[in-house]
Amino acid sequence: MDVYSAFEWLMSYANGMTISFVLAVGVFIDALLGSSWRKANGLRRNSNGFFNGFLKNISLALIPATFWLANILFYYLPPDPTHPQFRYNPLMFDFISVGAGMYIGDWLLHSILANWKLSGRTISPRIERWIQEEYDSKIEQHNLKLDKLGDTHEDK
Repeated sequence: MDVYSAFEWLMSYANGMTISFVLAVGVFIDALLGSSWRKANGLRRNSNGFFNGFLKNISLALIPATFWLANILFYYLPPDPTHPQFRYNPLMFDFISVGAGMYIGDWLLHSILANWKLSGRTISPRIERWIQEEYDSKIEQHNLKLDKLGDTHEDK
């Protein structure tokens, strides 16, 4: 498969709606792993932080679909005779959808892998180095929540 046919395949199947669907599945996997981590540490799984994080992740996952819907809207809008210099380019919205999906997907993959490790599963050292910042952030948030609950550990 050459580069052009790979790009053609990507553009025919990777529209904003399919990208958002894949990201939404990733959000559910992230939520399940985060829930198992919370359960293992004795934290409530129905807290406001968990639901707020889930809603934030779902809204981020829907960003590529928003560009896809904008693409459809611009396609069906009548041409504007007062602004003939405006040229509609549908490929622009596809590039933006794919770019936003890749950026959000990278961020989501970091979160999924950090929750994977936090829930007690093994992970390769190379991937550990790649997700170290997200892992440390989740541990820090966890420790702050424990401090707020009054369950601080004296051995810090």
